Amino acid sequence: MKILITILIFIFQFQSAHAGTNEDRINNLIKTMNGVAPKYDGPNCWNSALVLAGALPSFRYTDEMEVRFWLKSPVCRELQSNEEPQLGDLLVIRKTENYIPNSDHDIEVHAFTYIDPLNGFTKNGQGNLAQYQIQSISETIKKYEVTDASCNRVYGRAPNCQNYVNYFRCQTMGEYISNNKPSLPSDFRDYKIQVDELEVKVSDATFNGIDDSNLQTLKDRVQNLQQIFMSYEKMPDSLKKSITGVNNKLVVIDPIRYFLWEVLDYSLSSMNSQLTKNTTVTK
Repeated sequence: MKILITILIFIFQFQSAHAGTNEDRINNLIKTMNGVAPKYDGPNCWNSALVLAGALPSFRYTDEMEVRFWLKSPVCRELQSNEEPQLGDLLVIRKTENYIPNSDHDIEVHAFTYIDPLNGFTKNGQGNLAQYQIQSISETIKKYEVTDASCNRVYGRAPNCQNYVNYFRCQTMGEYISNNKPSLPSDFRDYKIQVDELEVKVSDATFNGIDDSNLQTLKDRVQNLQQIFMSYEKMPDSLKKSITGVNNKLVVIDPIRYFLWEVLDYSLSSMNSQLTKNTTVTK
């Protein structure tokens, strides 16, 4: 029987801009996905946490660049140490051992979803044998080598911890769009519709399987769209009006529209990576 994952996600995510529905959306996703494993490798912890937070619309692979983009985006913010976590918040485990010089971040190790003070929802690894599961917070952070109790929750960087946990809260994309009411021209909306359609198809193929011919067709569609997103000359005119170049640097004139374009760009990159994994089935 097919797993009706993406249908549930789109229903609950886009209802979540309305009061009283976001908790239902998260609980329904946890109930639906608990114990589920994908057919192919790829779907991972970062993606799971971002889907339950309402930032991403479908279960698939998410690379480190995409999760870092979201955590720094106007949709998400880090919780101060005295703020109480709530259902749907992200617990993000980071490593200081491989600190990147001249950067403002450490290595992303793992992310999972806060359910209550004792439990979280996680996918431990991107393998197709790794199930989505409810797991105690203490067990998850122990698995990812947060060994010092003082590192279990910190704000910002923690240079005295090898691994540490930051807490984040994100708006759903429905809430973000409702709050900001961006003006999206028709050419921009057309690309968003295409990317949203691909999200459904890629997730469906990843959890339910896909034959080689349809897999190649799907790869071609994703990669053709990527070329448009990577080239200023091929960008829609509406986006070109939102950015300009000054002294060889990008200057964003319309930050909301540009952010939404970046959302689609990062999604396409991760979807392309997912489709390269859609021939990997672990027995």
